[in-house]
Amino acid sequence: MKDQKKSGAVLKFFITFLVYILAAAAGYFLTAEDPFALPLLPSRGDEESVQKEEAAEEEEPSGDSGEETEYLGEKASEETGKEDAAAGKEADKAKAGELMDLAGENPWKAFESIDYCMIGDSRVSGFSIYGFLDQTRIFAEDGAVITMMRDYYTSFEALAPERVFISFGINDMLTGIWNGPDVYAAAVLEEVNALKEHAPDAVYYVNSILPALSPALDKEAVWQQVPEYNEALRKMCEENGFIYIDNDPLVEEHTGLYARDGIHVGPDFYSFWARNMLSFYAGE
Repeated sequence: MKDQKKSGAVLKFFITFLVYILAAAAGYFLTAEDPFALPLLPSRGDEESVQKEEAAEEEEPSGDSGEETEYLGEKASEETGKEDAAAGKEADKAKAGELMDLAGENPWKAFESIDYCMIGDSRVSGFSIYGFLDQTRIFAEDGAVITMMRDYYTSFEALAPERVFISFGINDMLTGIWNGPDVYAAAVLEEVNALKEHAPDAVYYVNSILPALSPALDKEAVWQQVPEYNEALRKMCEENGFIYIDNDPLVEEHTGLYARDGIHVGPDFYSFWARNMLSFYAGE
């Protein structure tokens, strides 16, 4: 009886174990897509693709690296631009020095080396009358006033100079048309701007009014206001991008070179005046 119970227990354990095995096998077969399939190995082509992708990932620069390269490129370009600008300034400085050296020896040769013209009254006409400068580059006549620049538009446009030197005033003050320094400076601005339309890329220089001396100064009281007119011209030039040429030190040093009438200047005055104008050209 005892042996029968023992055999039954063993049989019951064996049956229970078998049920667990069958249940586990059934679960595997139910969840696997292909329970009899062997695991696939990658083909040679797939291996090469994977290797290329991994190599590309290793070689591809990060976003930070690209930004850094761009920044370094911009920095290098900026430094190159600064170096070029500095070199350009040095070249201009050297050229200006050469021009002034030439002007010291021969101001007329110095003027011949630049592309210029002069516009003005009888004082300016002396540059061509005395044979110092090319008369085709001198637009001037006796008694001329600032509005007479309009007479030269056609010739001026054909010449198309790079530098324009303007000198009026002594006759303008006598007319009474422009009553006061500020009114006159505004008229000069209007006329120079109109002239500029015919050579927009040129650089414009406005000479200070050469003052009248005795005996002329004693006869015309209005000429005593030349300093005030010149100050108005200086201010106008600074505000509008023209270059104001201060001739006061020049006149103070060379009053003995004026003509006897106290208005015009003698031939020896012109070389000093020319050098003064060139100094403002070289000093830009």
